[in-house]
Amino acid sequence: PRLISLSAVPSRPTSDNVTAPAVVILVLALCLYLCRYHLLAIETAYVRGTRSNTLAQTPLWLPMVVFVAGLVIFMIQLLAYALRLLGGGALIRDNHESA
Repeated sequence: PRLISLSAVPSRPTSDNVTAPAVVILVLALCLYLCRYHLLAIETAYVRGTRSNTLAQTPLWLPMVVFVAGLVIFMIQLLAYALRLLGGGALIRDNHESA
């Protein structure tokens, strides 16, 4: 008689498989909030014509745009990682951690 292997039985979700997508989604929500806040600050600085108090008098909306662009790139990466986790992909681990 052939025995049924235990690998055919679905494994119970581990805490990593449950908490990692939740943490990624929570960080993504925080980034969306920060992005919204900074976009409002950019609009205010642009409309008011706010400039730095230096000899160059750089418009303050320019460094704010750079920050928001970096935040958007980070959110795209977070979204890709969340989709990877929700699709059953592996967690990203340090070199010192075991799988």
